[in-house]
Amino acid sequence: MTEVSAHKAAIEIIQKDYFDEHPILYKDNEAAQDDTIQAVRDAIAAFNEYLNARTELSCRESHLENREDEIENSLDNERESRLPIDVEGVEARAVTPASILARKWVDSAIFRAKAAILREEGKHEQFIWKRFQEELGSKPKL
Repeated sequence: MTEVSAHKAAIEIIQKDYFDEHPILYKDNEAAQDDTIQAVRDAIAAFNEYLNARTELSCRESHLENREDEIENSLDNERESRLPIDVEGVEARAVTPASILARKWVDSAIFRAKAAILREEGKHEQFIWKRFQEELGSKPKL
């Protein structure tokens, strides 16, 4: 959920900052993105329902069998460790990864544009090699 939310938020950042809030995705791609987000939301809802049903079943079983206090305490601890997923919280936390993702896209677009311009002049190889070395963490040799 964090990843799909971050991608959607990153697209919105790019649209706002560089395209005067105009949509940049084809309508079918935007619809596919929305469908993916809804499918993930549905899966999380189903998982949360499963957790609730499992917790209720465990409670009923423990009360019916009148287990010892130690066993009940361990079951309570197990139930508490499996909390439902908060979809809105996950989406809210996707803002930071979205900013990072949008910045990477912008940096990549700037690099590609410069490389294309330099290719026309036949000077792109040194530029691309320097970028490659920077990404690997080695110092470029001039």
